[in-house]
Amino acid sequence: MNTFYFSTFQFLLSSPEPLPLLGSTLRGGFGHIFRRMVCLTREKDCYKCILVYTCPYSYIFQTCLPPDAPLFRKTRDIPRPYVFDLGENPSSFKLILIGKSIDYLPYFLLVFDTLGKKGLGKKRVKYTLQEVKDGEGNTVYSGEKKELYSKFKIYRWEEFQTIQYPKSSILTLHLLSPLRIKEKNKLVKDLTFPLLITSLTRRLSLLSLFPCNHPIWDSVHPLLPLSEKIKVKEKELQWKEFTRYSTRQKTILKLGGLTGRIVFEGNLSPFLPLLKIGEYIHIGKGTTFGLGKYRIEISK
Repeated sequence: MNTFYFSTFQFLLSSPEPLPLLGSTLRGGFGHIFRRMVCLTREKDCYKCILVYTCPYSYIFQTCLPPDAPLFRKTRDIPRPYVFDLGENPSSFKLILIGKSIDYLPYFLLVFDTLGKKGLGKKRVKYTLQEVKDGEGNTVYSGEKKELYSKFKIYRWEEFQTIQYPKSSILTLHLLSPLRIKEKNKLVKDLTFPLLITSLTRRLSLLSLFPCNHPIWDSVHPLLPLSEKIKVKEKELQWKEFTRYSTRQKTILKLGGLTGRIVFEGNLSPFLPLLKIGEYIHIGKGTTFGLGKYRIEISK
């Protein structure tokens, strides 16, 4: 039985010209082409479209839930079922697909292949989708042969529970891309361990229900009161501001967030499986732009 599960895919690009830095450039181009390729009605508001609950675009990009969905009455702010993991190398990026969205991998391949022919950024720099590998380095897609292989690594919630983690009393959280967490509808400019765990627990719980269709709230909820006992030992945090232009909304969006490092102290062992999963699925807002990426460093 699947509870929470996901796969990671490393996209390798080749281009005769230097590619622009990815991030919002990649995400914006991806969304535009995805919609153009699969949208049949051209309805601006997905919720007004007759195909809203069967369309790949509304599922992946808008996360439109039916009215009878369990969480629909409480929130429409459901996390998108994919994450971009963008490094400093513009010729490579990771795509994390969560739950049912893994079934849509062929759409992503087709979209990024098409995007390469169209070109990235203002200069329309073209690239070729050379290869896609899974989390263990196995080839999933060959751009040269245009072949998709069905076997690839799938990570599951249970797998992270059985890892032998070292007993830890000190943990350093390295924020590798801006972290945007809201508390009382305001972006926080500081970080505590309870706030970190609350945000990560909520994100994982929503993603386990949709798109994994199997809630794990009962497994992670007991961590919330325990998180109050973890203290901050030291921190070096700063706010990094940047913007992107949204073609869909026709406006400039601010995407600033916390960066740096923070050291926590206490009985951290119960939180390690959750924190380790968070390294893959990121945390906070803007994960589809590569935000909220972090790495944990465990000290005994």
